[in-house]
Amino acid sequence: MFHVVQFCASTYRGYNTLHPVIRDSGKLQAWVQSVLPTRVVSHVHNAYQIDRLHVELEAFAAAKKYTAHEIAELMVAWCNHTPMATNR
Repeated sequence: MFHVVQFCASTYRGYNTLHPVIRDSGKLQAWVQSVLPTRVVSHVHNAYQIDRLHVELEAFAAAKKYTAHEIAELMVAWCNHTPMATNR
């Protein structure tokens, strides 16, 4: 579900591709390392292409850190700001 949050944040920011919600790569890396065990980070590195790593690491960390309700709140907050949401 966090990929929906990433999609809405990316769309709001004018990107045509999926980007992490946390834009500062240093902050993203620090947050991911504080949330995910090293073995999970290694798994993601082995499972995904380099251009998808930041998006996938953030999504894995969000799935571990946030409840479904918290992710839903983030989704509503970001998706209500996208042009797609205003065209419904």
